[in-house]
Amino acid sequence: MSTASTPAQHIKVVAGASLLLVTILSSYSLSYAYSCFGLFFGAIVWGAMALSFIDTVRYRKECLGRCYFADESLVSRLYRSVRLSGLYYLGWSLLLTLAILSALSLGNYPAYYLAFHIPLGYALYTLLGRLLAGHVHEKYRRLLSREWSIAAMTLAGVPLLMLAALESPLPQYLDTSLNATIENAAALASSACPPTDIYLDISARIDAALWWLVYNATQMIPQGWLVTVTWLGFILYNTLTLLALNRLIVQAIYLTEKILHKES
Repeated sequence: MSTASTPAQHIKVVAGASLLLVTILSSYSLSYAYSCFGLFFGAIVWGAMALSFIDTVRYRKECLGRCYFADESLVSRLYRSVRLSGLYYLGWSLLLTLAILSALSLGNYPAYYLAFHIPLGYALYTLLGRLLAGHVHEKYRRLLSREWSIAAMTLAGVPLLMLAALESPLPQYLDTSLNATIENAAALASSACPPTDIYLDISARIDAALWWLVYNATQMIPQGWLVTVTWLGFILYNTLTLLALNRLIVQAIYLTEKILHKES
């Protein structure tokens, strides 16, 4: 991994990743409500997500599967299976992609957050790359810097996620009735594209139900452990979106840095 060493190189990577992300996410946000063309940009996000796992699959096949398990054992074959890994990561990538598209469509992730999110991701990615220099093989250093950056940003973001949930204004669709809350939320999310409309309706209903449960948990649920379970479910649901956004952002940085390194 060759980390940027001059201000100009830093700026190029951040600017390139920002342009890439803003173009794709803004294009989706502007088009999803009016036509199925928004699905094209959703497919690009899915492709970027899936691509981010390709190196991980190769790493598992080349190193972990052979280092820890006997070559012909069932566990080793399953662990190194390209087909099984591909199906798993395609499904996982799709889930992360849907989490991002839902956050954009429901307004849970304002676009201006990217102005802080991208530089933060790049700073952490670069720092980890330098810390790993001399300790990790060159061919795996960029990969580990990416994966550890995603994990670190997600772990650090969970407390901020909890604070935001406690301090932010309550959604306007909240009602004393769960059914009314769900219907109010579903009415706010729609698209002229049938597949997008169905998914947005489901996402809005899940989001509204979780908000209603969290808001009413302390008043309506006497058992303390049920309140804890409710909050954990709410946090895990939103952490999925946080993880997805972190992976997409760091993947854009990873690809931009890789492209610029080849050109230099």
